[in-house]
Amino acid sequence: MKFHTGLGGIFLFLFHLSCSGGGDNTINGGRSAALANASVTYNDEWALFNNIAGIGSLEHASVFISYSNLYNLPYFNKAGIGYVLPVKIGVAGLSIQRFGSNVYNETKIGLGLGHCIRNVSLGLKINYSQIGIEGIGTKNNIVFEFGGISKISRQLYFGAHIFNLNQAKINKEDLEFIPVIMKAGLSYRPTEKIIFNTEIEKQIDFKPSIKCGIEYKIIKSFVLRSGISTRPYIHYFGTGFSNKKYSFDYAFNFHHYLGAMHHISVSYFFKQKNEK
Repeated sequence: MKFHTGLGGIFLFLFHLSCSGGGDNTINGGRSAALANASVTYNDEWALFNNIAGIGSLEHASVFISYSNLYNLPYFNKAGIGYVLPVKIGVAGLSIQRFGSNVYNETKIGLGLGHCIRNVSLGLKINYSQIGIEGIGTKNNIVFEFGGISKISRQLYFGAHIFNLNQAKINKEDLEFIPVIMKAGLSYRPTEKIIFNTEIEKQIDFKPSIKCGIEYKIIKSFVLRSGISTRPYIHYFGTGFSNKKYSFDYAFNFHHYLGAMHHISVSYFFKQKNEK
């Protein structure tokens, strides 16, 4: 399925706006993608993109990259890179991500901080967001996000996150807002081998989406993952491999009308990974 540059750009622009309004918070990392993006409770490096509170309990620095191809279209490529580093007041993180092509694209640079106090982690992140449309120009915004994760018991975790806390606008004249996205979820971990996640996500002016995921550790370094989401209804599958120095995650999901999506991510840990 190939598009002329102009036609492809119009299709991409209209489809993306119909889904979100542009400038929304896209999930990153193969682990999250394989679990239907039900990752609001996770304390890992990818929390820098998914719920900033999750980096608060990390003990070592790491650098990580991701790449996604959506629906086998060049206009839907997405890439991200992040770096987290423990500091005196918590854990700091820097993220860069880009979606789209020269026809329509979104670039976001974020700086965040997470802090853990006993069983609660909190995080705040500020993003410089730029949306570019060929022939129209670019729109720049500052977008805030805030999140929290609570360890209710040894087996149960709760997480919540809000994106665009300051209600930034793409177009002030037309009052076109960057989406305000709220999500909350639970993670049940009955053993060290299995994790069940459930999450609800709500955008203003859209009905909520429910996401569920399961992660099963076959051996210490190898896991299988699967998930399902509503609005849109999508099945997710994936796998992951990790050791003390690095991790590799792959995810595949399929939209019944638009096609397949592939997600790959790699993390490098400067010291032993903090397992949470």
